[in-house]
Amino acid sequence: MEGMELSWLTRIKVTAVLALGIVVWGMPLWHFVTLDDPMGAVTLSGHISTTHVAMTLVIAFAVGFAAYFIGWPYGREIGVLAVPAGLAAWAARSGDMAELMRTHADISQRQDLYRSLGWEGIVWFAIAAAGYCGVMIAAKLIPSSGAPVEIHPPAEKSNSLVQGIFAFIAAVAVAAVGITLFAKDVAFNDKTLKTVLGQPSNAQIAFAALIAFGLAAFIVKQFWNASYIWPAIATVIVSCGVMNLAAKKQVLEYMADNWPINFFPQPAYAVLPIQIVSFGIIGAVTGYWLAVRFKYWRTHCSK
Repeated sequence: MEGMELSWLTRIKVTAVLALGIVVWGMPLWHFVTLDDPMGAVTLSGHISTTHVAMTLVIAFAVGFAAYFIGWPYGREIGVLAVPAGLAAWAARSGDMAELMRTHADISQRQDLYRSLGWEGIVWFAIAAAGYCGVMIAAKLIPSSGAPVEIHPPAEKSNSLVQGIFAFIAAVAVAAVGITLFAKDVAFNDKTLKTVLGQPSNAQIAFAALIAFGLAAFIVKQFWNASYIWPAIATVIVSCGVMNLAAKKQVLEYMADNWPINFFPQPAYAVLPIQIVSFGIIGAVTGYWLAVRFKYWRTHCSK
């Protein structure tokens, strides 16, 4: 046994689970969110019917269920990545927020847009949660026996609800700051807002969300011994929070009067909810296991 080092077979299983989400789920279901404009941004408002959302939830559950067996005997640990990977495929192909601003010229339209985006994170998270439920149901029906230390160290739980609350608050704070720091494009000084920033690319947004929520998960695991569930839920709070903050009429009017459409007063205002949730959950799971690996390495090196 090589401690926390992943074997080549385990790495293949991780790749297979990600491929399941991207190739088998994310790509075939792209027509659910395809717009008349192929470069348009992926949003729920006006583009995805309630029926499609319901179908996506069911399919996400099935994908999570299947991912458990693809990742066997580590399906409970690996399978949770499948559906977020499918959502990330949509997020990567999506148009950007600047494109939405172009199609919503009036200030009132932009306010309504941000307000509608303010609840989208809940739906995207629910889809990811459906996949998680599929994994957990599969694990209950056919539990795997004895996952090795490299993937499944002895279970540790937070000692109290208070610890969980602190972990959640910390995850939200760290992730919000991380998005602000890393989801950046070109910046210019502004006499009123101090700084305005250009629309970041999808690759930059993916990097920012992965790092921000990965760091949040690492910290809450190290200091509160908390699960990746907390930073994963934090994706919803961060997404809903920044979209509602972005709907301030005074700031929208100032930006419309003084800057091109592809500039924003805060980096997070240029990030779509699906991008925060999908890449954020993947980052949270990755950051958690990096923290587990770091703790294992530190414990064994001290002996």
